Amino acid sequence: MKIGLISYGSAVNRYDIAQEYLNQTCQWLKNDTGYDIISIQKIVMDDEANQAAIAYLKQEGIQLLIIQLGTFAQGNMMIDLVMGLGEIPLFVWGFNDPIVESHPTIPLNSLTGMMMMTSYLYKLGRKYSFGYGDFGDKTVCSQVLDMARAVDVKEQLRRSRYAIVGSRVPGFYGCMVDELRFRKELGPEIVYYSLASMLHAAKKQDPRKVEARMNELAENYSVAVNPDMLEKNIRIEFALKEYAERECINALTLKCWPELQELYHCAGCAALSELNEYGITAGCEGDIQGLTAMDILRKMSKKAVFFADLVGMTKSGGLKAWHCGFGPRSLADDPRKVRYIEQATMRNGLGTGIQYDMREGVVTLCGFSEQKDSYKLLVAVGQSEKTDRKALGVQTDIRWKHSTKELIYTAAEQGFGQHYALVHEDLRRPLREFAKWTGMECVEL
Repeated sequence: MKIGLISYGSAVNRYDIAQEYLNQTCQWLKNDTGYDIISIQKIVMDDEANQAAIAYLKQEGIQLLIIQLGTFAQGNMMIDLVMGLGEIPLFVWGFNDPIVESHPTIPLNSLTGMMMMTSYLYKLGRKYSFGYGDFGDKTVCSQVLDMARAVDVKEQLRRSRYAIVGSRVPGFYGCMVDELRFRKELGPEIVYYSLASMLHAAKKQDPRKVEARMNELAENYSVAVNPDMLEKNIRIEFALKEYAERECINALTLKCWPELQELYHCAGCAALSELNEYGITAGCEGDIQGLTAMDILRKMSKKAVFFADLVGMTKSGGLKAWHCGFGPRSLADDPRKVRYIEQATMRNGLGTGIQYDMREGVVTLCGFSEQKDSYKLLVAVGQSEKTDRKALGVQTDIRWKHSTKELIYTAAEQGFGQHYALVHEDLRRPLREFAKWTGMECVEL
């Protein structure tokens, strides 16, 4: 992603201090973010320099612009910038004035410039984010990074392809989206891959590679399932991985019942678990809304994500998140305890699932919902803790600062459905920014 950086100033203020702030900001962004930084290297103080900067930033095709009010500056230059660059996400950055004993008045007057700039943006109907503090203030730096992460995910979604393998499962009406609206407002193209094609590809997999994979799993994990079931899941895993790589699929969701059981006497849990380990976001039951929540968290955190049902309250008053066997192995509290078992819901010899308790730590829960007039995100942050019981499949117990019933009631009242994504990181602020820049409503607890 390309991030633009510009700083405004005036000759009557200490623009030399603002220039040093600009230089250090540029270096920080280049060293610590991994983004392509397009910087206007000198403080902009007149119309000629402003027009040249606008032309350069436009030519470079930046996707986010950081505007520092290094000092107070001319209002017309700010308006020319906004009008010249169009609907690009903007972060406005103002600085608390340092005390400069040799300068008898306010050296920067940056706050006044920031207040003027934000008022213009507000009256022009432009969305913006902003930060204010001493130069190097960690809170403001975090705000910049949160916005950059949010805009980066937004841009990644514009280039994404999601696949529905089969369709949704029976009766799961809330899993689908209006595909044209989804593509227009969020970006991902949705394509379909038939179960028949997937099963055909699974049956054609090289037996030697399948056997090598079976031996690898047996050497590293507890495998308590018959070899035929494990083999079928590995064949599905290989078939879906080949399809995703061939068709440039970023994320996929599988119609995992009932046809898989009827036609292949199998379930897809272990295969989906492995796809998530490869870095392909994979969900089940044909749920494109649940998959979207997963993919947003995956893109934002660069970490493995768990796709969960919220199944009840724990003994301690927390919330139990569970699914029947396809959590990524890397989320286990102890990799040595990961087991490959008979799928937890189907049982009766129908397929392989994963079993473990999730590791403890801070987690973000995210739900995505297509509503009548908007898309919504539900966001809550809690602490994953030791589970209160044994259960087949993958589970975690989450303790919240707020009431668990408040979360359940909010999700139910606002129609978020049964599927949620979980990741081990506090993503409240970047998700809030993401919702702003994608036009979503963010329901935050």
